[in-house]
Amino acid sequence: MSEPLYERNQLGVGFTFHNPVIYLDRWLNSWKDDKPLLDIGCGHGVNTHAALMHGAQVIATDMDKPDLSKWLNDLPETQQKAVTCRAAKLPENIPFADNAFCGILCAEVFHFLANEEVTPSINELYRILEPGGTLLLTCCSCDVDVLKTTGLSREIRDGVRQSPLTVSGQRDYLNLLAQAAKAFNCPKITDPVLAAHKINIPGRDFCFFAPEQLAVLMKNAGFIIEVCEQGEAPHYPVWSHGDQDQIRIIAKKPV
Repeated sequence: MSEPLYERNQLGVGFTFHNPVIYLDRWLNSWKDDKPLLDIGCGHGVNTHAALMHGAQVIATDMDKPDLSKWLNDLPETQQKAVTCRAAKLPENIPFADNAFCGILCAEVFHFLANEEVTPSINELYRILEPGGTLLLTCCSCDVDVLKTTGLSREIRDGVRQSPLTVSGQRDYLNLLAQAAKAFNCPKITDPVLAAHKINIPGRDFCFFAPEQLAVLMKNAGFIIEVCEQGEAPHYPVWSHGDQDQIRIIAKKPV
């Protein structure tokens, strides 16, 4: 039996994924001996594990201080000691100095932000990344296939066209998912997914993005965008997937 792609986050909010983030090598290769890598929203530490195997020093964070001992216990003791676990939450609780990190991973975090938190969060990421450092960010796209029958993509993109710097993608995700399930009309498939979401993200809004808006907001903060694309996310815990489900951005802070 194959290993599941996701499970409930150890904090009891959201899902954590077992597969490494796409473009993981770009984050790993940004490591320098003098400054650590940062893993924001580390979940069960699959990406932190890879960074430790790479020989890096890592700060791993989640909304509460994560306990990664269970998931890192296969590593040599010297590598286990190369990680520091901290509590951090965008944008209001990022307890790090300016230019503290050579590389930042922010995977599947931004869609948990409220509209008004997005720009301050980007500014915080820019603040704590050193000049020349790399940011790798992934999040859910407004074009996510499972919600294509709800009109979400059109609504978000209309809003971006009218006001490119105004984030307005926050939606009642559970309600949208229920609408999509009704249109899909196969309760045998959709009911277990809906039940899992109600347990793992009860009452949670999601913020859905058009990639071009995130790129503009990041450029305004000072980032140089190297990659801004959409792609598949077969690990997302839904019943249908497409080739535009996930946003991937790789950005640099100018030297």
